[in-house]
Amino acid sequence: DSPGEDLWNARAVARVFVESLSATDVAVLGASGPIRMVDSVAPSWPVGQAPTLVANRGLAGIDGTTSTAMGLALALGQPVSVLLGDVTFLHDAGGLLIGVEERRPDVRFVVVNDGGGTIFSNLEHAHASADVMRRVFTTPHGVNLEALAVAYGARHLHASSAEVLAAILATPIHGIEVVEALV
Repeated sequence: DSPGEDLWNARAVARVFVESLSATDVAVLGASGPIRMVDSVAPSWPVGQAPTLVANRGLAGIDGTTSTAMGLALALGQPVSVLLGDVTFLHDAGGLLIGVEERRPDVRFVVVNDGGGTIFSNLEHAHASADVMRRVFTTPHGVNLEALAVAYGARHLHASSAEVLAAILATPIHGIEVVEALV
């Protein structure tokens, strides 16, 4: 482990997420921070042992991530795990809506909640003044993700440490779950 590996941050969430995947798993990676974190922590899986990893592309890169995961689980008829940031999750939260007479997919959303688009603090945008950076790029949202999940009929869980997240991810996915990793 390198220095800081014991910290509860986006990198730790990505590491636990990746470690939970097997060769038969399908996972969707949200654009922005989480996909970069997975890229930095993913092992070199032996041939045939890597999970199937899917990511969207779009104008903003975060377009339709929730809907993609829901559709993928329905089309494949198997559970799908998702790692995404809070802004990406909120951008397509309506994708959680399933009609009352429709089949519900098994999808687990692991949402890295850092209070906004902190990815920009590592990009050229970071040279903006602090007030512009916060309002325009970080875009703090203040959304209660638990209330949002429950409103859409999803189960909500809190992951406050790597150990808690690992225990959650070790359980089978049943229905729609939102695991909030507040970092």
